Amino acid sequence: KEFYPPITILKPLKGADEGLFENLKSFFELEYENFELICSVASTDDPACAPMRKLQRAYPLVNAQLIIGAEAVGFNPKVNNLIRSYAAAKNDMLLISDSNVRVKKDYLQRLVSQWREDSGVITALVAGTDAKGIGGYLEATYLNTFYARGMNLAFAAGKPCVVGKSMLFRKTYAEKFGGMSALGNYIAEDFAIGEKIRKMGF
Repeated sequence: KEFYPPITILKPLKGADEGLFENLKSFFELEYENFELICSVASTDDPACAPMRKLQRAYPLVNAQLIIGAEAVGFNPKVNNLIRSYAAAKNDMLLISDSNVRVKKDYLQRLVSQWREDSGVITALVAGTDAKGIGGYLEATYLNTFYARGMNLAFAAGKPCVVGKSMLFRKTYAEKFGGMSALGNYIAEDFAIGEKIRKMGF
């Protein structure tokens, strides 16, 4: 039987990243039967609000909301930004996705196709595309060479690294280590999620 569980996508936003509108649009155009998209910003004057609201108007059939306001649970601003959206998530399967991620329409199907009974977190390699300027080209080169090889080597060595740009996991697992608020004082909350869930035996 195919595994297509309902998924809540949590997307923390801050500022108007390069290509933010197109990045967000790719999530509004996902071809998946049951998902909700929750974007979050710390304040009402954040420039990320405008493209999100524009897309909500353009795609009224997509279950998408914008939550405003952060909770200070630690020094990690991304985690603080996620507290309210994490609490609002209706589904057990959570996907945290960063604002600079752009995906194909079958993104969710590809992620859940990798889920097994003993899975704790599904993460993904990222690719640098559409680079602009020398900084963009250098970052894309790093992601597509050293970074990708490092991820594969870590996986081969039995120590896969969880990447915060794309993390699919169960909320019920996260609740066992204290939920999102327990990650507030980790600089690398993605690595912490992976290690905490790994210690559960997944």
